[in-house]
Amino acid sequence: MKTLAFFQLVGMTALLFSGCVTELTVLPRPNAAGRTDHEAFCNIDGNDLVIRIQNSGAKDAPPTTVLVEFPGFPSQTVVTPAIPKQSVVEVKVPIPAGCHNPDCDFKITVDPNNQVQEPREDNNVQAGICIG
Repeated sequence: MKTLAFFQLVGMTALLFSGCVTELTVLPRPNAAGRTDHEAFCNIDGNDLVIRIQNSGAKDAPPTTVLVEFPGFPSQTVVTPAIPKQSVVEVKVPIPAGCHNPDCDFKITVDPNNQVQEPREDNNVQAGICIG
């Protein structure tokens, strides 16, 4: 089983560096780089949640969507622009009024319909919280 996992990792790494794939991930806010706790993904600009999406692959990513779920409120979907290889883009989603009660939980899913081919899909989802 360990051998299979090793060869899967080697295969994914080879694809990433061969120029054949894109790899989308949600990044924490700039001043929380390196953190992985849920609060690190709280990036607010006015009444908007700012979502940072990275394409760490060797191929440009086409436009796609981002689904943001705020428990107890309607889900929101926004379109992302194309993301050049090795680049980061930001999209904004309005935070529902009343979400901070006292805290505001959310879940971000990049490319929820799997339109962009990637070697990994498990890193397209990130939970977050903004403390009230």
